Amino acid sequence: MQSGQSVSSSLCSAPGVVVPYSHCRKTRRIPRRRDSPFCARDHPYFFPHVSVQTVIFALGERRRMQLQEREESLEVLRDGFDRACGGEGRCVVVQGEAGIGKTTLLRAFLDSLGTDLTILRGSCEDLAIAEPLGPLRDLAREAGWRLTADLSEAGSRIAAFSDVLTSLDAATTTTLIVVEDLHWADAATIDFLKFLARRMERRRLLLLVTARNDGRGRANVRHMLSGVSPDHLTRIDVKPLSRSAVAALSQGSGIDADAIFRVSNGNAFYVSEILKSGLAPVPRSLEDAVLARLDVLGAAARKLVAAASIFPRRAEISMLSRIAGENFETVAEECVLGGILEADGEFLAFRHEIARLAVEASLSPTMRRQLHLTCLSLLEAGGSVHAARRLHHAKQVGDEATLRGLAPIAAQEAVKMGAMREAAEYFELAIEHEETRAPVERAALLERAAWAHYLVGNAPRSIALQSEALHIYHAAGDTLREGDSYRRLSRFHWLATKIARARELADTAVRVLAQHRGPELAMALSTQAQLAMLNRTFAIVGPPAREAIVIAREFDRPDIESHALNNLGQSLAISDPDQGREMLRESIDIALRLEDVDNVARGYTNTIYYEMEQLDFVRAEEAATAGIAYSVEHELDGYRRYQSGSLAWVLLRIGRWQDAARLTETHLSQELPDDEGLEVATASWAFPAACALTWISIRKGEPVPSHVSRFLSDFMTGADELQRLHVHAAILAELSWHRHEDPELAIAALRKVLDRAENVALVPDAAIWLKRLDPATAIDVTPELSLPYQLEIRGDHQGAAEAWASLGAPFDEAMVLAQGDEAAQRRAIAILTRLGASGTIECLKAKMRRDGIASPQMGPRASTLKNPLGLTNRQLDVLRALNDGLSNSEIADRLFVSPKTVDHHVSAILAKLEVASRGEAAAKARNLSIV
Repeated sequence: MQSGQSVSSSLCSAPGVVVPYSHCRKTRRIPRRRDSPFCARDHPYFFPHVSVQTVIFALGERRRMQLQEREESLEVLRDGFDRACGGEGRCVVVQGEAGIGKTTLLRAFLDSLGTDLTILRGSCEDLAIAEPLGPLRDLAREAGWRLTADLSEAGSRIAAFSDVLTSLDAATTTTLIVVEDLHWADAATIDFLKFLARRMERRRLLLLVTARNDGRGRANVRHMLSGVSPDHLTRIDVKPLSRSAVAALSQGSGIDADAIFRVSNGNAFYVSEILKSGLAPVPRSLEDAVLARLDVLGAAARKLVAAASIFPRRAEISMLSRIAGENFETVAEECVLGGILEADGEFLAFRHEIARLAVEASLSPTMRRQLHLTCLSLLEAGGSVHAARRLHHAKQVGDEATLRGLAPIAAQEAVKMGAMREAAEYFELAIEHEETRAPVERAALLERAAWAHYLVGNAPRSIALQSEALHIYHAAGDTLREGDSYRRLSRFHWLATKIARARELADTAVRVLAQHRGPELAMALSTQAQLAMLNRTFAIVGPPAREAIVIAREFDRPDIESHALNNLGQSLAISDPDQGREMLRESIDIALRLEDVDNVARGYTNTIYYEMEQLDFVRAEEAATAGIAYSVEHELDGYRRYQSGSLAWVLLRIGRWQDAARLTETHLSQELPDDEGLEVATASWAFPAACALTWISIRKGEPVPSHVSRFLSDFMTGADELQRLHVHAAILAELSWHRHEDPELAIAALRKVLDRAENVALVPDAAIWLKRLDPATAIDVTPELSLPYQLEIRGDHQGAAEAWASLGAPFDEAMVLAQGDEAAQRRAIAILTRLGASGTIECLKAKMRRDGIASPQMGPRASTLKNPLGLTNRQLDVLRALNDGLSNSEIADRLFVSPKTVDHHVSAILAKLEVASRGEAAAKARNLSIV
């Protein structure tokens, strides 16, 4: 049978029935043109062994299952197609629960289209571990693409993705790419779809993606859409059928529509299976409805369906025919026309994964094992290169030899293709099933697994695996690998925000490697310098960084030289700014020449903060713009998010608050979903955006989103690093100043930062906020401290305001003026009004009234007017935390206040709500829909 034929089109030995295209257009291999002339025997839906009456019955059943309540969604899809035809590429994501009708919706849409288009389809499979880039292979096979890049070679993914774009651009018609079941996708496939979705502009391309709305589905969709322009994106949420829709579908069936609705809850696939089963009373479960339909099949057909059920998503006809034996063609057609299986090119597939799982679950353990063994044997006999599929069947039957042999290979292939999540799972499989290896071989496997877990943000597991490898190296007396293991562990602990331990491990790595002058020692020294730089202990960065540079040059390792130059340049921010800037540029230039994307992106990121520290906001914005462009081009999502959040900081300083808000809201909606938990380690890229959104919320007098404040609270746990402590203390101070709360907690945090800093110039915001909250505090002004900060600390508010104005920093200018006389304060209000800082304005007016300065009459605060209980923004924050069941100390951690302050807020909330307990307060708030 030739590739692309359906099961029926290969069977032309006898007269039969041609099924109209409009009724059977359900394969994934849809003809490019529907007007091509062909005879009946060449028709892709020619059924030679089936009577006309049987086909008419089957088609009548399909007609009865007409589409219900999907016209609005169809219009959205048609609009996306029209835009794509006009050169405005579109990405449409269709989400809903399993069986809700996502695939049926797409089929109806595709059936409604004209002929001048190309349709390509791929799907993700429910394998034990997802096959890296499986859908891309599907698309390439359908389209006949010849990807010049080898997908199994490291670093070739972007080249392969670019090949796809080149092929799409060469097409003379609009192209529809349909990828189903993203909830089962591997990380590399998500990256591929993201790559396409970000490049829709001026392309005749419509990308349709389906996914379940469960936790994995939502996470995969969120990652795929990260950085995708809303201008080219549409989302469709497929809802359950209503009672009236179920009634319409069941009309004439003789089955009680209300009973169907009660049992199915409007799930479209469940409804269809009940109606097709013809059972009354209604089956109690979907599984019962599916299995009831098998009873009408012959024994041979039931055997074929059982065999097909062990293949995730779809089964190759070539394999099924060998399993099923004689009369395969006749038996297969019985299953297809019975509505159990459907033709899918050279495959057979269940109408829905739910049906496949129901059949698979009904198999006896013996039968299921035998089928998996047969399938595995056929794959091996055929020389299958699909390690993921072979491993899937091997895992089902516990084939230790196959698992041991294939898992490490599959892991390395996944690493090369960028499917790090799958690589980590394959490595775990290899470790679980390995035979006794030489200790050093086992250590190498553990080390590769640790790195894969690190790259997906699973710091605890990476630490455990690398620690075991370290013990093996130590026992073997291999001090070179032992020392390098300490260096790796240092990095893993830093990701887990165990900063103090990370520094200890880096020091140990340098000590153990001292007798091994080479690249490992150079990298350990640079890591030591990096941690000192991040802790802003700049005085101790120089020696290890400079030694690392010398060794890197000696052993021709420019990548390590670039890494060390970055650390050294950053450390010269206050002692020699010009030289520091030059070193950062050199670090980036070296990395660009090497195509070392990690060090390039890291160089741009650190340059942003370097220039902000110099108060050169123009250069900072330029570095952010260049860094974001580079990260987008090279699909470095983590760096792109971090750089975008950093750019939001710059935009806040120069008064472009709306632009800053758009950046932060976009990235935090993707990175910190408020409907599910998120590992802090994997979300560390969101730190700058979370801080920026917190500042915006405070200054506008709006509540800080609970998922943002929760993230910051968790992120700061164990973050014993001055760069983070400085920002945290500044946020606490702003909260205290704006909300007239006890400043004790903020002042303590500010003093801690100043006490640890080797120079006040390294923590200038902590200095001015401490002076604002506690004017009697003496601040040691050093020559390195930037001029605006010096002037404010010395009490020259007018001079400081002028300095900030000359730098183009309006909020900083207004905050200095707010410390001045009445005229200065009124100027501050004018600036704050232009910025939209209503929360800051309210605080400043309250201060003016306390000082006896007349101000315009003010009604209730804007935040109080927004809720019927008269609660302030801060009280709303506390009420939301009460609704989450948090204690006073937990609320204090989340909101960056003291437990005593929380206690005052709780008392005020109970009084305003006229309730006696925290539970009653939460219940009343829920009833009023304010939490």
